[in-house]
Amino acid sequence: MLPQIEHPAEASGIMSVTEKIELGLIAAVTVSFFLVAGVMPERISVGNLLLGAASVVLLQSLLRDLWLLAKGRRKPPTHPPRVGQCMCVESTVGITGVAVGLILVLCRV
Repeated sequence: MLPQIEHPAEASGIMSVTEKIELGLIAAVTVSFFLVAGVMPERISVGNLLLGAASVVLLQSLLRDLWLLAKGRRKPPTHPPRVGQCMCVESTVGITGVAVGLILVLCRV
C-alpha cells in the first residue's frame, strides 16, 4: 500500500494569511467589476479593451512584486541571495498588450 501524502494546508486545517488575502482580493475585484460595469458604455473598442486588460495585468504584477519585496524584508535571509536577470510573464504580456492597445486606440480600431 502506498503512503498517503497530505497537503500541508489540509494537515493544519487552515489557510495561510497570504491565501486568505488573495481570496479576499478576488472577491473585492469581482464586486468592483460589477459596480463599475454599470458606468461603462455598452460598446467598447478592441483597443480600449486590450489597453485596460493589459493595464490590470501589469497592476496585478506590480502589487505582487511589492508584496514579495515587503515580505522578504521582514525575514532575515538565511542564505546569500541569488541574482538573476529575468522578466516575468505578466510584465511581458502586459507591456505588449499596452503597446498594441495604445496603437489600436490611436488608429481608432
